[in-house]
This record gives sequence, C-alpha cells and structure tokens, in this order.
Amino acid sequence: MYLYIKDNKYKRHSETRTPTARTELTGNQAQGNVLPEPPFCGRNNEDKILTPTTPIDQYTWMALLSYTSENGEEEFLCGGNLINRRYVLTVAHCVINNLRDKKLSKIRLGEYNLGEEIDCKNGECNEKPLDLNVEAIIAHPDYSPRSGHNDIALIRLAANVNFTDSIQPICLPLPETRVNLTGGEILTVA
Repeated sequence: MYLYIKDNKYKRHSETRTPTARTELTGNQAQGNVLPEPPFCGRNNEDKILTPTTPIDQYTWMALLSYTSENGEEEFLCGGNLINRRYVLTVAHCVINNLRDKKLSKIRLGEYNLGEEIDCKNGECNEKPLDLNVEAIIAHPDYSPRSGHNDIALIRLAANVNFTDSIQPICLPLPETRVNLTGGEILTVA
C-alpha cells in the first residue's frame, strides 16, 4: 500500500512454547504523530522472502479490524498497518458507514493465527495478541465510495502501543526515503 503525501499534510523467544511478557523496544519509536524511520520500522525480512510459509514475526505491522454486529458477535473483516504508536493506516471503505451493518469495535495487533490463543510456530512463540479500542477514525475528506478514489483512512488508537518483537510499525515510503521503482523488482504484498 502506498501513501501519497502532499505538502506534509496529510524474539524471537526461546524454543519453549511459553510466551514471555511484552518487552518494550527502545530507540526512535515514533512518538505521537511522528513516522518512524529505518531501522525502527519495517523489520528487514529479506532472508525470509523466499520461504514457502510466512514466519511468525515477518509482518509485525499488520493489524486486524474487528467489527461487532447488533447481536454482539465479533468478526475480523478488514486489515491495516500500524504506522506509529497511535495510528493504523487502512482503507476508507472499511471505516466509512457500517461494514455489513457492523461497527468497528477494536484493533488487534501481534496476531499470527486466529485459531490459536498464543501464536507458536516451529517452537517460536509470541505473546498474546493485543486488542486496542478505537479513539477516532479519520477518512480522506475526498474519499468517494462510488469511484473508490482516495480510499484511505487513519484509525487513532485509544492508547499508545508499546513495540515488541511481534508488534512494530511499517516504514511508509516518505519522499525523503522512497526509492523509485523502475520495474523488475520483486515486491511482497501481505
């Protein structure tokens, strides 16, 4: 997913299956509205790209959007990307109007397998996923559901996120760090 910015507006754990307590990482951790820069975002996964399955902590920025129906049932229906301690980037069509008459209720971070309470793979285990409340939804003011133009939104979390080995922000392609693609590159979509 690419974000166009105009005029600046807009553990690995041991081999046991027992999770450890969340460990806060230090360094440039994208305080407030600041976007993190490498190496404090977008963990380098180059050594894992050609594996047949996704390693447990390969996409640490992925977020699940949970919706609640009128009868109280919860369901994960959309996704997004953690971009700093307080914001998730997603698409506007997942947050404007109710999605199938369901209301956005929470954001889950650090999830790998919805079928497991604690995610483990090949002897590596993460902490229990983190569920956060939504404080605000900011959709692009020119989003058009009809044409799909400007289909982008931010979700402000109700609390700051402490980054861990399994929860880290993605690096956005900021003008000063973006590399022009010339064709022939191998890209990964998660």
